[in-house]
Amino acid sequence: MHRCNAGLFVLMVSFHAFGQGTSTQTTMDLLKQLQSSDFQKRDKAFEILSRNPAVFRTLATSAALADLLIRENEEIESAHGASGGAAGMPGKYGEGYSEYYAQVLGAVDQIGDKRNPKLVAALANGSYNGDSEFIKKLAKEHGMEALPVILEMCKSGITPRRMQAQESLGTFALDMPSPTASTLETIRTAVLDGLADKSMAVRQNAVKDLGIIGTRDDIRLLRRVADEDPGVLLPDKKTRRYFVRETAQKSIADINRRFPQH
Repeated sequence: MHRCNAGLFVLMVSFHAFGQGTSTQTTMDLLKQLQSSDFQKRDKAFEILSRNPAVFRTLATSAALADLLIRENEEIESAHGASGGAAGMPGKYGEGYSEYYAQVLGAVDQIGDKRNPKLVAALANGSYNGDSEFIKKLAKEHGMEALPVILEMCKSGITPRRMQAQESLGTFALDMPSPTASTLETIRTAVLDGLADKSMAVRQNAVKDLGIIGTRDDIRLLRRVADEDPGVLLPDKKTRRYFVRETAQKSIADINRRFPQH
């Protein structure tokens, strides 16, 4: 799964009026074009709309962009599912898709009506780095609405989705404003489940999360991970690396700093 850099979540379009502005009919045509099965047409329609802020920030365009994001999320998940998580949309449409997607995600984040639970779910269900500024902002502003989406993503059969979701759990634990004990326990349960994941990357993110939310009571578990995680065989088929063990050692150190022994 493509994982966008945090900087890409700033809306990377310049709002310059074009000609005398779009006519009502032209705008309607462009909004319809956002629904095209042809990625190039969706990309072009988005680009034209984004050049006119008066049109871009209307309720109709905002709603159309939310639907567009949902569609792109579904396409990304479908591409990953078809390849077993090995390939994403850049492989299907070329590298330009990554920039286009980041702009769509950023636009919905910037101008979307977040009072709409459907829109918040679409943002949480997007493609991003699990520790990006984008997801930190979502956790701070709409954490309770977005967290169930992240928790469901942790159960995905697609490894990159679980990896992204697991990394996001640590972000939510840190950045949600005043999470309840029940919410933190829910996050903790998902983190512990991640420790047993078949994917090394998911386990590594879960271990990192435990360093964030854990206490001294978790050090024994982390030591066991640091001693026993099977690691991963590198492409040379000879060398085995123990990334999860290394992360477990760091998480133990993080907990010791937060809860020093006296």
